[in-house]
Amino acid sequence: MASGKVSGHIRVEDRDTKPKVWVATITDGGARRRVTLGSAWVRDSGQRTPRGAVKWRAAPGTKPDETFLTPAEAQRRLEELLTEARRRGGGPVSADPRLGRTWSDAVDAWLADATERRGLESTTLRGYDSALNALRDGGLSDALPLRRITSAKIEAVQDALRQRDLARKTIADYMRIARSILGHAQKKGWLAHNVALDVDLVRPPAASADFRVLEPSDLEAVARLAAEIHEDEIPRYRGPRGGEGPIADHTLTLMTERRKLQCEAIRLLAYTGLRIGELRVLRWSDIDFVGRTVRVPRNLPTNARRGEKPKSPKSKRPRSLPLIDQAISALARVEELGPAKRPEGIILTGRLNGPIGAGGIRDAFYRGLERAGLDWMRDEPNPMVLHDLRHTFGTIAVRVFPLSDVQAYMGHADIQTTMRYVHHVPRLDAAQRLSAAFSQDLNTPAAPPNLRAVGA
Repeated sequence: MASGKVSGHIRVEDRDTKPKVWVATITDGGARRRVTLGSAWVRDSGQRTPRGAVKWRAAPGTKPDETFLTPAEAQRRLEELLTEARRRGGGPVSADPRLGRTWSDAVDAWLADATERRGLESTTLRGYDSALNALRDGGLSDALPLRRITSAKIEAVQDALRQRDLARKTIADYMRIARSILGHAQKKGWLAHNVALDVDLVRPPAASADFRVLEPSDLEAVARLAAEIHEDEIPRYRGPRGGEGPIADHTLTLMTERRKLQCEAIRLLAYTGLRIGELRVLRWSDIDFVGRTVRVPRNLPTNARRGEKPKSPKSKRPRSLPLIDQAISALARVEELGPAKRPEGIILTGRLNGPIGAGGIRDAFYRGLERAGLDWMRDEPNPMVLHDLRHTFGTIAVRVFPLSDVQAYMGHADIQTTMRYVHHVPRLDAAQRLSAAFSQDLNTPAAPPNLRAVGA
């Protein structure tokens, strides 16, 4: 293969991790490739190039290990890469054979492959960033050569994540990503074996019925009390000498309206089973008051940035669910609070007519639990969270609808997820109906439904 002109340069890159790394950019016949050379053992000389770049000098002291490179060593490494590229007549270049590909190379290749195959959402990429930062903190640094990643290293990273008191599912997700990255590196020929397969990784908790739900009467109490403004919460102007002044009426009005809106959001989450991201971008045009249905076509995750557009629901397709009387009442109160009802307008508006903030709803829910005397639910090993309002809907829905219907209403991909609600609360008439079934074959009458004790 005929090669074009081969050239390259190096620079120190700060990836919000310590230490900084040396990155080489190789240009070969118009094609550009980036190669991570190693950690940067440097200090700022105080001088700048004509273009304003920092002129680096070797840091004082002894380098921790061979993965750290001084400016002179990084330059020599670049020359070796260029020589290798010219010798091969073009084509892919790799890092110094003594070090091989690095963890950073594997991460970049994995992300590029995932983006090309799946077209990753910005929220998904931010989730990956969190995972990769945690893995770096756990010991998988950017400049770490892949050949130095052993099963013992993977176990050490997992132990480091455990010490951070992360949820088991979070640890499992992070380690699954690490295993996938190494698996992709193996497919590219950078590794002979995926060592993560030799490690007993943390498994995510199985879907279970271990969650908290509220009965409708408790839910109403929580929502009502969440909207109250106590005396010590009333906003006031600053008085003379820093004392308490008169009530700030305008601020109090805004605060009152905001709390009322938040308490209706609490009700709607429980009465529709919507995810918080789905409720935040629900529009009046999604409500069919005549057909008594709610259409769920979009979702705005809580980690979405300001101005980011909604995407499809978690199930990747729209769904519809019943519009019950209690939800209609909540929507009527929202209409009285918010701007004029417009078909294209979102139902729960926050500041600047954007989606209501998820954090405010969450705080209001926990405040209501405390005031309703249900704060013990937050002190349990498995504390109640805002998402449990969705479980409240599912638990009551399975009492009156077939499982397949509830699965469709909630947008569950797997029926096993919906089965949690069956295990959580049995049908109220289950014992009576089962007794009747046995009685038919035994030719014995079933016990009266009001019988309170055997032999009474």
